[in-house]
Amino acid sequence: ENAWIVPSMLHDEGEHLVTKPTHQRLLLFDILPAGLFGRMITRLQEWDDLKIIQIWRSGMTFKVANKKSNQIGQIIVDSLSSKPSITVSCESRCQRSNKKCERKEKLLMQRLAEEFTSLFQEAFRRMMKHPYQHFVVCPHCLADENCDKPAKLLYEKCVELIVNGCVTV
Repeated sequence: ENAWIVPSMLHDEGEHLVTKPTHQRLLLFDILPAGLFGRMITRLQEWDDLKIIQIWRSGMTFKVANKKSNQIGQIIVDSLSSKPSITVSCESRCQRSNKKCERKEKLLMQRLAEEFTSLFQEAFRRMMKHPYQHFVVCPHCLADENCDKPAKLLYEKCVELIVNGCVTV
């Protein structure tokens, strides 16, 4: 449904549906730029395979809109503490524990991490005074079901190799 969402006008609290996270990331910051969470809401609403269940002033709950997946997730933003943070959690509700479910969760967390990275680069571009390194997860490792620890590759090097015609890393 089409609706305008104004994060500052939303309810203060929401229902935390992720009770036993199987994957979780805590991102800590010295400061959080104003409007960062609102931009994240906007971006996630554009994902075809994600359905937002609930949004409140400092968080959101979502599920993967795929009949084969039973994943739910939530993003909680704490911008008021002395060390602002964003917590991203995913929980699988598969009937039984298996590698496919775990792999899908890892992929979802990776996609969310890439989306946050993109947002942070936009938000902090002017604030960055020192060069930084941006890493991406090896797509070959992600495709290999037996790989538990995917390699991280320097983004600039990957782009350079692709531009020069290299198809494998």
